[in-house]
Amino acid sequence: MPGVTGAQTRWDDFVAIHATNNDPIHVSPILLGWHRQFNFEVERALREECGYQFGIPYLDFTRYQGVPPEQWPVFDGSPNSLSGNGVPTQDGCSCVTEGPLANWVIDLGPAGENGRCQPNPQQNGLGLNRHCLERRFDVEQLQFLSEQVVLGNILNNNDATSFMSAVERGPNFMHGSMHVFVGGTQDFTAFAPAEPIFLLLHAFLDLVYCVWQSLDPSTRFNDLAPPDVYNEIRQELQQGPPPQVNMQSPLPGFQQIRVIDTMSTTSGPYCYVYQ
Repeated sequence: MPGVTGAQTRWDDFVAIHATNNDPIHVSPILLGWHRQFNFEVERALREECGYQFGIPYLDFTRYQGVPPEQWPVFDGSPNSLSGNGVPTQDGCSCVTEGPLANWVIDLGPAGENGRCQPNPQQNGLGLNRHCLERRFDVEQLQFLSEQVVLGNILNNNDATSFMSAVERGPNFMHGSMHVFVGGTQDFTAFAPAEPIFLLLHAFLDLVYCVWQSLDPSTRFNDLAPPDVYNEIRQELQQGPPPQVNMQSPLPGFQQIRVIDTMSTTSGPYCYVYQ
């Protein structure tokens, strides 16, 4: 990708797409649709280029409430896991050192908040910065991902404006809580796809979105939060105005896909359901 001097691998191509479109796809009406398309594109590449024969699994946070994350199958360090928590080092990192992802190398982005660990040589994070996969589990975030909270967000929000607020910026916001819980590499939203757990987090969010849509499909497959409802929160975050998008707008980074194409998992480019 032009301007992404640090990209070394096919995986980095997807990290770069997310990073270079970070602003318009977060705190935005297209958060859920864009990440639905992102996961779809990664899965398609895995199938067509790597021989992968499955779908992307989701991490069901509601299933493991009260269980230490190190005992979850996805984080227990076993051969079929995605490794576990990071180990603090003297240089301020928290590297994953055991399990299948012990040698996972990240090329793009910074690796630690406020300069901890290894900063990127480019201010935009797109330079080559080879460093370890970091994790810093924050179990306090799991209270926002409980069955009660997730079901409440699904059942108590009747339009896209209120649902999106609950998902992204409400008192029990699920999107941020997932990333902050894992921590480390996931602390940096723009470069969070640099490790595979990102796909499982967003598959779970996509599942929640699908369930919410299914409760009123005739309305919710055509419901998009208006951009202006994001003005206040974007000002608080010192971001620019939200993207002025509608159903016919192309997705940033996926120009051949319109917003309306992402509204249902059983139409347009997609053909999948969740179990």
